[in-house]
Amino acid sequence: MLHNRPKWQKTMRNLAIDDLVIIVDESIHRDDWKLGRIDSVTTTDGHVRRVAVRRADGKIVERDRNKIVRLELDDSADDARATNIALLTSLTL
Repeated sequence: MLHNRPKWQKTMRNLAIDDLVIIVDESIHRDDWKLGRIDSVTTTDGHVRRVAVRRADGKIVERDRNKIVRLELDDSADDARATNIALLTSLTL
């Protein structure tokens, strides 16, 4: 008997530039994982695969998507960022 596997039925929001993230490092305890902000993304087929993250000390590290945890902030911040991007796009055109 086959079981329904809904794991890949829907996709989550892609990582984007300026997202606040935690950088996973399996060599240290998870309480010591560093925070960072996404500086650039590498996409293939519409999905983010690798990201460049700027840490608090200014160093930029590249990580696979699996080694990054996006911090879920207030939804109004995402809406405000989307509005700002739309406004800047309309001004540059």
